[in-house]
Amino acid sequence: MDTYTDGAWGQSGAGAAAVLIAPSGLKLKYAARLEFKATNNIAEYEGLILGLNKAKASGAKTLLIKIDSQVVAGQVEKEYLAHNPELARYLAVVRGLKRRFKGFTLQYIPRAENYEADELAKAAANNTPLPEGTFYQIVAAPGTESLPKAFRPVLLTEGEDWRQAIVDSLKGKTATDDEALTKEWRQEQGITPSLTRSCTRKV
Repeated sequence: MDTYTDGAWGQSGAGAAAVLIAPSGLKLKYAARLEFKATNNIAEYEGLILGLNKAKASGAKTLLIKIDSQVVAGQVEKEYLAHNPELARYLAVVRGLKRRFKGFTLQYIPRAENYEADELAKAAANNTPLPEGTFYQIVAAPGTESLPKAFRPVLLTEGEDWRQAIVDSLKGKTATDDEALTKEWRQEQGITPSLTRSCTRKV
């Protein structure tokens, strides 16, 4: 399974994103707004963790991660040392998550080849509209913290205002889960639910 991940940071906030593409061509898009103090490198790690968790939840056994951050790619591939204590904690989390796959490869790519994940991460960071069908999540705590209720997932439907979807979700008015598309993906790949296990931080 190919998975593109990215993170974005700016004056309006920080965001992370992952785009998962199954061998059949089925594509799932995820974006998350980070509601905690973050840097660009932290946002990049959050995007990577998002991608790893969603790929595992879909039942993937082998994974090819494509990322445009030289720092994160270098640290994960042991080309760079993680001198920053916070980044070292993120690196430890990623190394733990990647052991859940039978095959794991991380590839650094130019930003131009990661445009879709890049645009999703920027949209989440800037609170601008996301493409239809994107799963939007509000991340309340860093991926290095084991908080079971760290984010709320919000599924955007066609023609729906994304801000209203978030408001409705927070008020408990909508069922916001990605089980439907995950089930569709499993059926496309011939994967049974018993082979999958999600460890994402959901409510």
